[in-house]
Amino acid sequence: MKLVSVILFFAVVASGLSKDTPISQAEADHSIRKVCIHLKQVLGLPDAKVTVSTSSAPLNREQFIDRLSVLFSYIKPKIRQNVHPLSLEIKGLASGLSEPREKTLRSLVNFGLVSPDSLLVKTNQTRFTPREFGQILGGFLARAMDITMVLDPKYSPELMPD
Repeated sequence: MKLVSVILFFAVVASGLSKDTPISQAEADHSIRKVCIHLKQVLGLPDAKVTVSTSSAPLNREQFIDRLSVLFSYIKPKIRQNVHPLSLEIKGLASGLSEPREKTLRSLVNFGLVSPDSLLVKTNQTRFTPREFGQILGGFLARAMDITMVLDPKYSPELMPD
């Protein structure tokens, strides 16, 4: 239930800002810090080590990938043991990324945390509107909750004892 309110919060914030104004690094970091606070509560994680930028410069693609990578590292201890990355062939991966960031992006896509059709994958976009940022971050959070959720045998028929 908390996750739904977090996603709705980001949707409202993103829709309230101008559609043409790119999201700044400081705004993105503020949102990611809020996400870490909620992930800590929901998943029982330790405090996140997130650095918050005060830069008003627009968030670019590589910085966005770096921030998602930090979130992925943060939730990694809580990922269920039976969740394995897929070997998806990403068609139309936009160029312009360094090799380590491209590898990170492929890993995020293979875990389903980033859609292979998202702007982060398909374009060399150097600026993201709050709406675009919110869509990518919201998709990340939705999948993160899916791969970290532990099913309760009491309510899951396939896990119930015979």
